Amino acid sequence: MSPPLLALRASAPRGFADLLTRELEGCGAREVRERATGAAFLGTLESVYRACLWSRSANRVFVELARFDARDADEFHAA
Repeated sequence: MSPPLLALRASAPRGFADLLTRELEGCGAREVRERATGAAFLGTLESVYRACLWSRSANRVFVELARFDARDADEFHAA
């Protein structure tokens, strides 16, 4: 059984998104989408560890823990 894919984001300084995208692909990331200040991608926990260890352009790697809709602060806190 293959490990689950996680929804991930990595932040980087402006202008480094292209380099970050290539680094993440080298770490095993899938469906990498370049953003203005980083990249969004799918990956396993192993690819998260590889990105943290080997990426020179990523400031941080974020794991999406939950996703929900919230129209205001009260709905956000209720979720």
